[in-house]
Amino acid sequence: MPSVTNRKREMSGFDLLCLEREFQTLVDGNFDKCYQPSRDEVLLSFRAPGEGRYDVAIGLGRYITHTTRSRDNPKQPPEFSKQVREFIAGGRVLDVQQHEFDRILEFTVGKRDGEYKIIVQSFHDGNVILAKDDEIVLPLIHTEWAEREIRPNAEWRYPPSEINPRTATEPQYIEVLRDSDSDMVRTLSSLGNLGPVYAEEVCERTGVPKTAEPDELSSDDLATVTREVMDMIDQVVEDPEPVLVRDEDGEPLTATPLPLEIHSHLEQERVETLSAAHDELFGPHVEEGIGDQRLDEVEEMKQRLERQIEDIGDRIRGFAEQEEISQDHGDLLYAHFQDVEAVLEHTRELHDEEGWGPVFEEDIESGNVRLSQPKPENGAIVLAMPDREGTMHEIEVDFQDNVGRNAERLYEEAKELREKQDGARKALAETKQRLTEVEERGEEIVEELEAKRAEPEPTQQFWFDKFRWTKASTGHLVVGGRDAKSNEKVVKKHLENDDRYVHSSEPGAPSVVIKAEDGDVPEEALTEAAQFAVSYSKAWTNKVGRGTAYWVTPPQVSKTPESGEYLPTGSFMIRGTRNHIRAPVQIGVGRVRHDGHLKIMGGPVASVEHHSESYLVLEPGNTRPGKLASILSELFDVPVEEIQRVLPPGDLRIVRSKGINEQALSEVDQ
Repeated sequence: MPSVTNRKREMSGFDLLCLEREFQTLVDGNFDKCYQPSRDEVLLSFRAPGEGRYDVAIGLGRYITHTTRSRDNPKQPPEFSKQVREFIAGGRVLDVQQHEFDRILEFTVGKRDGEYKIIVQSFHDGNVILAKDDEIVLPLIHTEWAEREIRPNAEWRYPPSEINPRTATEPQYIEVLRDSDSDMVRTLSSLGNLGPVYAEEVCERTGVPKTAEPDELSSDDLATVTREVMDMIDQVVEDPEPVLVRDEDGEPLTATPLPLEIHSHLEQERVETLSAAHDELFGPHVEEGIGDQRLDEVEEMKQRLERQIEDIGDRIRGFAEQEEISQDHGDLLYAHFQDVEAVLEHTRELHDEEGWGPVFEEDIESGNVRLSQPKPENGAIVLAMPDREGTMHEIEVDFQDNVGRNAERLYEEAKELREKQDGARKALAETKQRLTEVEERGEEIVEELEAKRAEPEPTQQFWFDKFRWTKASTGHLVVGGRDAKSNEKVVKKHLENDDRYVHSSEPGAPSVVIKAEDGDVPEEALTEAAQFAVSYSKAWTNKVGRGTAYWVTPPQVSKTPESGEYLPTGSFMIRGTRNHIRAPVQIGVGRVRHDGHLKIMGGPVASVEHHSESYLVLEPGNTRPGKLASILSELFDVPVEEIQRVLPPGDLRIVRSKGINEQALSEVDQ
């Protein structure tokens, strides 16, 4: 029977193993910058070889993912981000590695003064730590435990971990399982270091009951379980099959590096990378739902801290009462010094001569002090005596000691209780500070949610939205790559026999596919696609007025290089005649309708003018595109990232517009 699957809230060792593999694309690239879009998220920006910008988003304690989604970063970077940049900006990425099988991922970056590690802890509340030579340079969050502390200049020490199933032998792993006194699923989860999801999956795959205890299983059963664990790890290392798991309503629920049998009752959508699934699960577009969940977590934390504050307050009051009693009892012993000494001496004499019997039988007293209760089990007696107001007190004393030593023992107890109060007061202050921080975080989340709820809804997404796209004035769909990988994909997956391939020799130009309709691709579509290819290239940033593109038929496009040559990702061999077209470097941006849905389209001027009643025409200029994106986002009522995705790759100038508030556009150059 499939188990209930909750929305994914944290990473597993299997996830980080898969991400280690995916992030190898960063090796030999460079670290660029560190951002903090929010208090709970850190963005590490790299330059990957052959790909360009490559962002890794870290939701503290929740997720790690490569992301292509834009974030709203603060204009003034927080101190942590600023210092990370100062230490390692421009450094070469030497390695990306999971620590053992733990939820720790490390990015090693080389600089002239040595090797640094960006250590991402993806458990509990999460943390990002910059370290060098086993010493912490800079932690995002300062914290400490009994065995280690996270602060600048402290020694970097890994947290205690369970067995590493990546390197353990079969007998070693079996021994760990056999030594457990818990049931099988809990044993695999904790001692076996798999976490609850994969512990349950191993039980499901092997048929071993989750509730069975290891000592109830045969050696063959334990060996089968162990081999299944190692087989799953090997598959993630060698040939992962990441999936995005959706619930009955089609909403993203979780993501795993492998299809799991415990999710067989749910849709498991195959995705290219685990990061792609995580980006859909955890990206800014789902932050509102996660934000509500985070509010619940904040409220739980707040209630827990309030209970702790109440408990600590009770302990302080208890310590204070006990301290007062111990101090008063010490004073009382001295106040009744002679009588107490007489009772102690008489008790010693009786006990030494005849044992405890006479001590129980005889009424032993002197003045206002009397023996109230012998306590043989403690080697002590309880004395009763009045204070100045006549209130009787019972004080346990060691009858073998004199008054002074008994009083000093009580004073020492009072001192220890005062020290406990001091420690508890410190803990109380820290807990109150933590409560204040949690309350402030709750207020921040509310503000973030309100701001996001005020943001416009994303437009309907289609398959081509992952690429650059436009609709020619003839109605033909034109799609192009955004980088080397998507150039590769757009040709391999979407160039069909009757289509046309368009490209430009300008650096950074996309590979463009014109989708044929009934085998026909008219000249207008070819001309517009040429402008599309030229304008979304370095020709824009170089402020070139015109550029040259060419078109060919699909049989002319090949991934097979000439003998002795090599074609990198996103590059193709073109054989035969190229049909060249000169085109102006200009882009139109407007609101169009596709399949009944309004969308924002960027592309050739003629295309945008044909399909849109509200548009503007852009050419290379001196104005940064950020302000225009914000203004168009408000005017078109779409998320700003949708505007950013269609804008050209550099500074711009507005040539003309139609159907757009001129006063709003006038603010672009201000």
